[in-house]
Amino acid sequence: MATSAAAPQKPQKHLRTESMKKQPWDAVFGVVRDSLTDFASTAGDVQGVWKLHVCMTSKSEQIDITDKARNSAEINSMNVSPREAVESILQHSSIPLLLWNLGPIERVHVVKRGLPAHSVSELADFMHITELSTRHMLGFPESTIARKIKEGKPLAQDQGERVLGMMRLIGLTEQIVFDYGDADMAKGFDAAKWLGEWIERPQPSLGMKKPSEYLDTATGLEMIETLLKRIAVGAFA
Repeated sequence: MATSAAAPQKPQKHLRTESMKKQPWDAVFGVVRDSLTDFASTAGDVQGVWKLHVCMTSKSEQIDITDKARNSAEINSMNVSPREAVESILQHSSIPLLLWNLGPIERVHVVKRGLPAHSVSELADFMHITELSTRHMLGFPESTIARKIKEGKPLAQDQGERVLGMMRLIGLTEQIVFDYGDADMAKGFDAAKWLGEWIERPQPSLGMKKPSEYLDTATGLEMIETLLKRIAVGAFA
């Protein structure tokens, strides 16, 4: 990851970053929990949710090692409810990291359930940028979002997708630090704050434009995601 500090030299597993500990992202926690629970219940895919749980929690030293070895037969015999599986995931993962690891179908369920408008304020707080800047970079009409926040209404689906996309970029940053960083870097690393600073830095691969100029469309978010991955590979090579 391209930061002002020297890049870590040696990868190490079982890391939890500072932003992972800042749970629960109150504005979206319930939406993510309930949409995943409903999806698992409707699709009858408790196994899929529990496997995600094993994948996510295996990144923490706090989880019992036996959880990593559970196979499909054991999952069936456990009689784990969708709600139990989802809540177990949320106990061991940050919301952004979970969203980064979700498949497209699960993400669609989250967006369609409706992200609350005040998730924009929460995103700004975690990234250490102003709410006005956050609304501007995501292409949100200021008056519309302010009214929705005041009335407690959800974002429109296209707006929710952009907020979700930003949270996934934070999750990607956490994932990169887990996969490539060392313990010292991870201990004091705040992925959301780092991303908030990085998106305002001109990038040569963008013609010296800032990543924040491309976050108001789905295509732009995908482009910045690809750029982060390329930077990570170069920094930790």
